[in-house]
Amino acid sequence: MVKTTFLIRHGESTSNAGLSTADPGIAELTDLGREQAQLVSQIISVKPDLIITSPYIRAKQTAEPTINRFRPLAIAQWPIQEFSYLEPTRWAGSTMGQRLPAVIEYWEKAEPDYRDGPNSETFTDFMARIDQLKTGLGSLSIDFALFFSHGLFLRGFLYRLFNSNQPVNSNFMRQFNFFCRGLEFPNCGILKLSFHDGELWHSPIEIAHIPEKIRTFK
Repeated sequence: MVKTTFLIRHGESTSNAGLSTADPGIAELTDLGREQAQLVSQIISVKPDLIITSPYIRAKQTAEPTINRFRPLAIAQWPIQEFSYLEPTRWAGSTMGQRLPAVIEYWEKAEPDYRDGPNSETFTDFMARIDQLKTGLGSLSIDFALFFSHGLFLRGFLYRLFNSNQPVNSNFMRQFNFFCRGLEFPNCGILKLSFHDGELWHSPIEIAHIPEKIRTFK
C-alpha cells in the first residue's frame, strides 16, 4: 500500500468563480487557480512515485506545475472526478447560482439510487467510486503518491473513512450532506494520509501554503 498520500483539491475553477460552464468535465482553472496550483508544486519536497489525476480538466491543470517540476515520473488517471448528480446536459451553460435550487432539492430528497439523467450518477455510484479509491490505495506498493481530485469527492472519501461500516441509505446521504456543509476544503487544500503499523492516519486539511489573500472555498 502507499505509505504516504497527498489528496489535493484542484485550484479555483471557472465554476467556483461563479461563471457559466458547459460541462462539469471541461471547466478550467481561473488565473487565480493556476497561481494556487503553482504554490502546491512548490511545497512538494520529495519527488512522488506516482501522480494520479481525475479525468476532469481542472484537476489535470492543477497537477501540471507539479508534473513539470518532477519530470520524468509516472502519471495515471483514476475515476476520482467530482460527483455529477445533476444531469449535465440539462444544466449546460448554467452558473453555480442558477443550479442552487436544484442542488437543494436533490439533497433534500436524499434518494441514494436516484439518477437525474443518463449522464449523471447516483449517490450509491459515487460512494462506490470512493470505495474504489480506498481499494486502490491499498493495492499500490509505493512510498509517495499525489492525487489531484475535487472538493465533494475528497469530503466523501474522508466521511467514508469515518463511516466505513454504515449502509449507504437515505440517512447516510443526509448525514454526508451535513458533514460536507460543515467541512471547508479550500481550493488546493491538501489532506495527507499515511499508513503506520497497518493503520491509516490523516492530517487536518492543510492550507498554509496558500496565502490568505488568494484562498478560495467554493
